[in-house]
Amino acid sequence: DEQLRQMKEEDLDVAVFSYLKKKGYKQAEKIFKQESKLLSLEQLAFNTNVDANISNLISYYNSSEVFSNYEDSYSALCDWVHGSLELYRNDMMTLLYPIFVHCFLDLISRGSTEEGMAFLNKHRVDHDYRYSAEINRLQSVTTPQHLQENELAQTFRKNKFNITLSSYSFELFVAFLQDSKFMLLLSIVNHYLNIKIVSGQPSANEEESKALTGNTNQDINALHQKVVFLGVEQASLVDKDSKDEPVVVEAPDPKRMKQEGTQQQGTPVRKYKTPAEEAESKSRVHHPKLPAALEQELQEDLRKRILLSSNTLPSICFFTFLNTYQCLNAIEMSADASMIAAGFSDSVIKLWDLKRDSHKIFPDRNGPRKASAVGDVANTTTSTAGASTANGATKKSPTDYHLLQGHFGPVYGLSFTPDHQFLFSASEDTTVRLWSTEYKKNLVAYKGHNHPVWDVSCSPLGHYFATASHDRTARLWSTDNIFPLRIFAGHLSDVDCVKFHPNCNYIATGSSDKSLRLWEVNTGECVRIFTGHFGGVNTLAISPDGRVLASGGEDKNVILWDIGSGKKIKTLQGHKKTIWSLDFSAEGSVLASGSADNTICLWDINKARSGSTLNLNLQADNPSLLKLNNNTNNKESSTSIGDMLAMFATKKTPVCSVKFTRRNLLLAAGSFQGQSG
Repeated sequence: DEQLRQMKEEDLDVAVFSYLKKKGYKQAEKIFKQESKLLSLEQLAFNTNVDANISNLISYYNSSEVFSNYEDSYSALCDWVHGSLELYRNDMMTLLYPIFVHCFLDLISRGSTEEGMAFLNKHRVDHDYRYSAEINRLQSVTTPQHLQENELAQTFRKNKFNITLSSYSFELFVAFLQDSKFMLLLSIVNHYLNIKIVSGQPSANEEESKALTGNTNQDINALHQKVVFLGVEQASLVDKDSKDEPVVVEAPDPKRMKQEGTQQQGTPVRKYKTPAEEAESKSRVHHPKLPAALEQELQEDLRKRILLSSNTLPSICFFTFLNTYQCLNAIEMSADASMIAAGFSDSVIKLWDLKRDSHKIFPDRNGPRKASAVGDVANTTTSTAGASTANGATKKSPTDYHLLQGHFGPVYGLSFTPDHQFLFSASEDTTVRLWSTEYKKNLVAYKGHNHPVWDVSCSPLGHYFATASHDRTARLWSTDNIFPLRIFAGHLSDVDCVKFHPNCNYIATGSSDKSLRLWEVNTGECVRIFTGHFGGVNTLAISPDGRVLASGGEDKNVILWDIGSGKKIKTLQGHKKTIWSLDFSAEGSVLASGSADNTICLWDINKARSGSTLNLNLQADNPSLLKLNNNTNNKESSTSIGDMLAMFATKKTPVCSVKFTRRNLLLAAGSFQGQSG
């Protein structure tokens, strides 16, 4: 009775109308419909703002029919979707998971625990391959009180799924609801789904994830109309006509440009940016000037950089950490390969200075090296008790690494400054600390988050850094202030990773809510929302030209996004387990990914962006390497690993971190896991 009193008058009218229709009182039904001005089923279907909780009200009059209503309605919907034409099947498959979740939550909210669990266990098999982690979390919800306390359940109840259907698919769906009189499904659609109808044929692609973002399709489309400036200033340092000598662009002088334009053929002409290009590439965030020594180092790295392609793959240096499995949380390597830092569960950070202490870490570096990895991979093992060389010789010395102590909880994120003079660390103790890599001391503790901090990222130009936290926010900081400058709020769950855009105007974040967001640093506003993952997002990378965003996570997929349009470019499939790390090569032509499946994959970004693919097959004699194959009839390989250049496998070391140096040497690291059960 109390629940009925809380219902709106419109809901009561709809319930009475449904009751009259069910009993066959046609005359009373006609008169009541005229007097109450109720909408028809078609109008209800097209009007997602109508609060039509019809079947819920009817079920209060006959509680014994509750489970059968949900079970019969959802089973009929599944049979109808799976029996539809293949052209429309993938389009309508997106409806099943959100309806499945809300059928289960409705049963639990009524106190029908046994029926709800029976429904969940019967139909979860259709969704486990994509959403097993979420379903396992929902399985713990067994009472209405649990429903109010469970964070994921409340996220589902308070936000709508954004579903995109073609116009004909939507017409078929409405016709199905009308013919079958499934008022219960209509109620769920009206309350918890936000359907966007698009013209044309449905997409032939596989079912895509529909993550909850808290924003409607209209809101997301409006965000994607905002202008973003993606150019980078570093791109102006190189003359495209010269592959060897970097050329600095100066202020344009019309007379000088005219004179240089009349030079004899074969003399390189200096390239100048247009005002529009200059405005696009200019950083709108104030940064202190880079030290002269760092600029000189960047120029030297630029001259010695190796250009990568499908025929020229990078050399890989892999660092294996021994005796650290399940206690090593984060690994960070400097861009010049001079330092490695590792964060541990016992709240300490260990720092290896590979240049200064090279005679201790690599006692036999000038002697012969023993090959110990697949392909062109150099392998170096590192132990917390001492350093181990490739030939097995171990020199136990307390000075092999530098111990940084100051946190009071596990360390989950690390980031070097561009000049590798400082190191940021993020911890469960809710703080971020700044360390001097020269003096090996803690300089500042930044406090602002109320919950554990999962990740930290330093700006490409230094001075600023960003953090990601369990409190569902990302924050912008500067080294000279102990309080945050911006708070980026909008995600519905933990913000797990954060990354600066190369021009420092934007920050990208990835979350456990399966979405990514792009934030403008100056205003703190969200300018892009990306959805497409089936699990939490663990890692991000942005191409050096600032136009492509790569993401990887629990669904084992690497997804490329066009930042300008906010659309997906391509999904790269090949890993068998969670992806933990991504990084672009210095010129952006190759993407490296590291995974818990003990592999490093190299992806051809130029092929992926152009839409063409290569077919690859595993070689039977060497399963750790992938080779090019000219077989164009293998559909599976073209869709799964078509843009993969190569795969490198370790024996029993999950790849926790990958990073390209400025000269395109690929560094990778992981914790040796020993015997597996």
